Formats: sequence, C-alpha cells, structure tokens
Amino acid sequence: MDYYAVKVHYFDASALVKLVADDADEEPGRKVLREYHRQHAHPGYTTSFCVAEAFGAFKLKFLRKRISEEQYIKCIRSFILTVGNTFQMKYPFCCR
Repeated sequence: MDYYAVKVHYFDASALVKLVADDADEEPGRKVLREYHRQHAHPGYTTSFCVAEAFGAFKLKFLRKRISEEQYIKCIRSFILTVGNTFQMKYPFCCR
C-alpha cells in the first residue's frame, strides 16, 4: 500500500479577512498571505465559525468607520466569492 502526505491549509477568521480587505488595519502580513493563498490553498479549509467571525469583523470595521459603506459592500461581495470558490467548509467535531 502506498502512502503520501497531504498538506492541508486551514484559514482562521483573521486570515480570511486579510484575503479581501484592503484597509490599513489589514496591511501587516496581507501581501504574504495573499501570495501564499494563490500558490497553495486550492482548496483551502475553514469552519463555519471562522466565516461568521469574518463577517462580524467586516461589520465592525464599517460600524467603527474604519471603512466606508461602499468598501464594506465590496469586502462582503469579495469575501463571498473567495470563500465560495476556493474554500471547503469543515465543521467542528461538536457539529457532526
């Protein structure tokens, strides 16, 4: 029997936000993370909790006036496309 290693790429909420947000708060590490994602994370993995937390982070950026309403809508649309096209959802063990 042959065995081979598989590298799995899990993204938490902060990484998911950095993939689409262009505001100054996400600058540290954003370029490196996006490049890493382009090269390795097809598919990437995340959990429903991380997706919900990322939506909350975008909302807080808007409510705290870190981004405009237009930027908020752009982030949400980009986020939905990015998560929907390149990530598989893995549910925590408690939800199985």
